[in-house]
Parts: sequence; C-alpha cells; structure tokens
Amino acid sequence: MIAGTYLIGIVAIGLIAAWRHKVQRGAADEYFLAGKSLGWGSIGLALFATNISTLHLVSLAQNGFDTGLLNGNFEWMAAFTLVLMGLCFAPLYIRSDIATLPEFLEKRYNRTCRDCLSLVSILTAVVIHIAFELLTGGNLQA
Repeated sequence: MIAGTYLIGIVAIGLIAAWRHKVQRGAADEYFLAGKSLGWGSIGLALFATNISTLHLVSLAQNGFDTGLLNGNFEWMAAFTLVLMGLCFAPLYIRSDIATLPEFLEKRYNRTCRDCLSLVSILTAVVIHIAFELLTGGNLQA
C-alpha cells in the first residue's frame, strides 16, 4: 500500500513537471545543467548527494563493521573510477553539447537506444534502490 502510494506520487510529480515544462517551453539544458551557470563545486556536491542513499548509510556501514576495510577499498576504487571516467567523458560530452548518457546514445545511435537505457535505468532504480530503501526503513521500525 505504502509502496504503491509512493510510486503513484512519484509518477504524478514527474507528469506535473513535464506538463509545466511544455507550458513554459524551457530548454532541457536549463533543467539538467541549470543553464550552464553552476560552478564545479555545486555540480560535484550535487553528484555526490545523488549517489548517497540508505544503501550507503545502512548496508555498507554494516558491511564495514563486519569485514573491516574491504568494502571501503571498493568504494575508494569506485571514486577513482568515476574521476577517471569523468576525465574521459566530460570533454566528449562538452564537445558534443549533450547533458546525459541517453542523449549521447540518441546522437550516436538512435532513439530506441536512448529509450532502452532510460527504461532500464528507471526499472533498476525502482526495483533495486527504492525496494531496498523501503525494506531498510521497514527493518528499522521493527
């Protein structure tokens, strides 16, 4: 019941935002990149904030307690990999004047590739992350 209400609420917010975007005729890069007016610090903090979830706060903390630095080393390597990928892909994205990976796939291949990646991303976010977060919240209540 709660999960269904949550999903309906998220879809409603998305549809309202899309409707407002159509009414105001704003550009997509204003939504994704804030009109390219933000500094690197704001962008970096936003990326960090979107990556943190209850997976990090609860599950990885428990794993760190159980296994020591093993999971911490994994996270440090992930940070190094993200920086390396950013150094490789940021110039490509800037030269191509694109903001998202689905947009890149549409330019490089076709609209179907873009839609497939978007669908898979949404499904994995709902099934993996949101389900885990709801489970974690339920376990904390018990």
